[in-house]
Amino acid sequence: MENKLRYGLLANHGVLVIKLDPTAIMPFLVSEGLLSLDEKQVIDSTKATGGEKTDGLLTIIHRRAVADDGIYERFLKVLDDEFLSGGQYLHELVSKVYDDSSSPGVLERYHVQPGHLDPNQKAAILSNEEALVSSLNVDDVLADMVSLGVLSLDENEVIRSGATFRDRARRLVQIIYRKSSQQFVHFVQTLVAHDVYSALGQRLLMVGETNKGFEAASQGECDRKYVAEVLKRGHVPPRHSVFVDRPDMIQSIRSQLSQLKETDGWVVVHGMAGFGKTILAAEAIRHASLLRDVFPGGVHWLPVGQMVTKDGDIDQAKLLTRLQNLIVRLDDEVARPPNLEAATNTLQKILSEKYPRCLLVLDDIWSPEVALAFSVRCCTMVTSRNSAVASMVQAPIVSSMEISTGFSEEEGKLLLAQWLNRRPSQLPKEADSVIECCRGSPMVIALIGAILKKNPDSERKWKLIVEKLKKKHFHSIKLHAPVNEWSYQHATLNASIELSVENLPPRLQELFEMFVVFDYNTLVSSRALEVIWNKDSLETEELLMELVGLSLVQKAPPSDDNSEYIVFVVHDIVLDYLQQHIQPEKQVEHHSTVVKRYTECEGAYAHLPDDGYVYQKLIGHIAASGTYVAVKFCFISSMFTFVGDSYLLG
Repeated sequence: MENKLRYGLLANHGVLVIKLDPTAIMPFLVSEGLLSLDEKQVIDSTKATGGEKTDGLLTIIHRRAVADDGIYERFLKVLDDEFLSGGQYLHELVSKVYDDSSSPGVLERYHVQPGHLDPNQKAAILSNEEALVSSLNVDDVLADMVSLGVLSLDENEVIRSGATFRDRARRLVQIIYRKSSQQFVHFVQTLVAHDVYSALGQRLLMVGETNKGFEAASQGECDRKYVAEVLKRGHVPPRHSVFVDRPDMIQSIRSQLSQLKETDGWVVVHGMAGFGKTILAAEAIRHASLLRDVFPGGVHWLPVGQMVTKDGDIDQAKLLTRLQNLIVRLDDEVARPPNLEAATNTLQKILSEKYPRCLLVLDDIWSPEVALAFSVRCCTMVTSRNSAVASMVQAPIVSSMEISTGFSEEEGKLLLAQWLNRRPSQLPKEADSVIECCRGSPMVIALIGAILKKNPDSERKWKLIVEKLKKKHFHSIKLHAPVNEWSYQHATLNASIELSVENLPPRLQELFEMFVVFDYNTLVSSRALEVIWNKDSLETEELLMELVGLSLVQKAPPSDDNSEYIVFVVHDIVLDYLQQHIQPEKQVEHHSTVVKRYTECEGAYAHLPDDGYVYQKLIGHIAASGTYVAVKFCFISSMFTFVGDSYLLG
């Protein structure tokens, strides 16, 4: 009986707010022990209207009902005993409460379980959320929502506890978003039947079910609108006007994200600068079924970037600001947390309570320590040049995908042609050389496309670019225009590589600088690095794989002769950067170091390790070192025999 009374009062809440005079009724409630003197004084002292005071009074009654089983019956008895002589309308009101609470089917509807909206209904709420929040007075519809079983009694109280008009409306919308399709239909029908909100309800009707007489848009169009709205709300960067699809890579990322349907986890998309990690990640989540089925809580995209001080430590203040900005974006009523621990805890609370089953995307993270600050037990995707960013994260699933290859020749031509607003077949013959020299790098091709965009028919400009590319002068290819005209954040290629190099730990920077001695397109094994770095095999491989993980070195398939060793190659852009940023005298010093390390055999060259490098390249290092070395050749190789006296080589 008490449940029915509570339900009946909630169902007629709006009528009670209008009809009851709180000033007249509160003394009787105090005398019956239903309201304390302190509570009465609080209500009396507010500057609220009579209806708002009644709303506060009823809220107190509902809260007291948790510990007082008979409070509703006593409350209605006060109304009946004290106010029956004061007006027939109160007697009718009491009767209506009992009648509504005992009508058939009401309590059954109350037990409707939350479900999932279909994608059209989700799109309708997302696209009309601001209109609902700004124009909907929840007091006009909450009673009907409860009586129809759309809202539970507890949800009704949660909504009414909102501090402002907009806050209560927003809470209602967020709860409706997590309801079933049938409950959404009841919500829309309530709006349509209301004089004030009929037009708003009609805007939602277009995505309803056709078998209920609603006008339905096509599934494809609704999916498109749904995806667009979710990504817009989540600050996901839009698809660039110049875009080349890479379906295999995109599908691979989606497959890994799909594994997070039943649990939280991390997906790390890593690779060298300019290989399209951000674009691929954004494209992977631009998919209706992935958002609808795996991440119904939406997507939240956050550009992170470098977080390193001049001393090489994590910039705690900068990291805290990133977290605070994300928290405020997700919940503008939350105060900014004062420290990193509080910020991480606050973010976890917001995501779990307000955005369950959402995807957090952290774009351009550089270190595991930064990633750890965002470890908040939710589904997370990361783009990074560092494959180890999730090494400190504790999650049921941690998977990764390396973007190790660039565009094919066909894809490269298509990207270049889009920049120049023409078909690939219309490109000049120099385009073949451009694509070949770029080695598939989307960043290089895009930069060249941006440079040629304003004058695509200039034969002189095409030839100049090809000449610079063939000479590996990537540093001299610059975009003399605002950076935001193209899809990458740097106007030169070296500027992007410089960030990676400067972010290296000091112990690795000096060793990495020695890569300046290598020729373009040269495969080198870890066995050769053992000699050049003067490290044992285990330490050499650990350091090398760290550079591979940071996307400054690319791992290559092992050669037949060195199948047990790691074989690597340094990208042309990285070598060009080293040659431009390391002083000539320092380069000579590095070549001399290589010669010294290999000549510590005291002339016994036949005993040098056959590492696939020394016999082919040592003389080049001797020449580049600028020194004169007395060398006595007396070794036999599998290819030839050479015996001679001492030679001076310069």
